[in-house]
Amino acid sequence: MQQTIYTVMTSDIHERLLTLDSHIDIPWPDRRDFEAGSAERQVDLPSSAKGG
Repeated sequence: MQQTIYTVMTSDIHERLLTLDSHIDIPWPDRRDFEAGSAERQVDLPSSAKGG
């Protein structure tokens, strides 16, 4: 792939930014069950830690 000024700039930005994929349904306000896990949540800490 040929690098252009744009690929260099976007690569540099990508390395410095935190990217959060937030299209999932995250309950709001927080129900305080993120760390423990819950069958009602699509995302929780135990599932994220194991890659699920």
